[in-house]
Amino acid sequence: MKRPATIIIAILILAALVYLLVPRPAVIDAVEVVRGDLNAELSATGIVESDLADVAPKIVSPITRLLVQEGETVRQGQALALLDRSDLLPQVDEARAALSAAEKDLSRAKQAVRIQAKQSSASVARAEAAARASEAELADLEKGPRPQEIAQAKNAVDQARAEADRAKADLRRAHALHERGAIAAQELDAARTGADVAHAGLQAAQEQLDLLKQGARPDAIEAARAQVAAAKAGLAEALASADVIKIREQEAAIARSQVERAQAALRAAEAQLDYTIVRSPFDGVVARKHLEEGEVASPQSPVYTLANLERIWVTAEVDEEDLAAVALGQRVTMSTDAFPGKDAYGTVVRISPIAEPKAVGRVRAKIVRAKIEVKSTRFPLKPGMEVDLTGQVPVGRNLVLVPNDALLQVGDKYQVFVIRERRVRRRLVTVGLSNYEYTVVVRGLRPGDLVAASMLDRLKSGQRVRIRRQAGDTD
Repeated sequence: MKRPATIIIAILILAALVYLLVPRPAVIDAVEVVRGDLNAELSATGIVESDLADVAPKIVSPITRLLVQEGETVRQGQALALLDRSDLLPQVDEARAALSAAEKDLSRAKQAVRIQAKQSSASVARAEAAARASEAELADLEKGPRPQEIAQAKNAVDQARAEADRAKADLRRAHALHERGAIAAQELDAARTGADVAHAGLQAAQEQLDLLKQGARPDAIEAARAQVAAAKAGLAEALASADVIKIREQEAAIARSQVERAQAALRAAEAQLDYTIVRSPFDGVVARKHLEEGEVASPQSPVYTLANLERIWVTAEVDEEDLAAVALGQRVTMSTDAFPGKDAYGTVVRISPIAEPKAVGRVRAKIVRAKIEVKSTRFPLKPGMEVDLTGQVPVGRNLVLVPNDALLQVGDKYQVFVIRERRVRRRLVTVGLSNYEYTVVVRGLRPGDLVAASMLDRLKSGQRVRIRRQAGDTD
């Protein structure tokens, strides 16, 4: 009974020694070499920036009231500050009074032009009519009587002679009747008067006929000529009144220029008054307040500095070694801890041609600045805010890629541990570009190779291993 027990104990002791002395397989993670595309991953910080503008008045005047404070959002044209206007209000009132007086003078001058024009037109018309009448009368006198007029005068003489003959006959009959006592003396006297009147009419008609035959007298023609000359002089005088119209028009033009000068003076005075209101030139944010109420503002002493919200961009500081991860036209995502779950998007529009030193603790790193134009945002971007930037730039297609966890750098060389038949074999590889997840393998590996991804600094070539988890497992 003692011998079997001894054998069992010996076997157990031997198994324990084997377990303790024989190396156990290392438990590691494994990944597979794949073929795919490589993107350079951008991860940087940026500062939200905008155009800054100093807002200063156009005049020198004390500030009576500040209407906004730092950090407030303002709109274009919004009043930001009020300046003292006590000296400017009287100037505006004086300019308005001067304009009113000038406008009244202009109205009177225009009325004078209209009245003078009407008077001159009437005078010229009357003078022209008088000249035409006098010239026609002179022409008639110079031409002499017309045949029709002489014929009419002869007819008048014949009628007067016939009347005179009839009156004489009546007088003879009246004498005869009176001598016989047939009529009274009064009837004889009436017949005698009728004969005298008819004879006078005959003489007058004969004289008129004789005058027509003789023509106009020289003195009458001279008188008519003098009347024509006088009418022409009157016409010339009436026409000369047009010069008076020109004078009135010149006076109106002077009055009009006075009105224009008064309007310009009023506009200038009102502009000076409006300058006492300091307004925002654009939509923006008050970045800084420079003066307080009671202090004197001037074109050289701005009241505020505004940030233009219409022109916002982000300046990214990209580490020199990450420069391959940024490119013109690249789409960049922006985020901040202040607004979790909300993003903004932009495009790289400029990359600085120089690298600048930036002190980080005691280390002087090099950075390259990139300007990102904001395209859309789901959270408010304020000048001075710091944001996190991410993006990608394609650097290669259809490349052999190995996860970075599978690479071990020894000096300036890289090596991997390839897993075959539960053992690892060290292999030197030539690498190329990399990002945060993968590195391009130029030589040494093929797609499908299985490599160790943990405990690389403790593995030895030929060592047995047991895979605990392989990339893609849901362990």
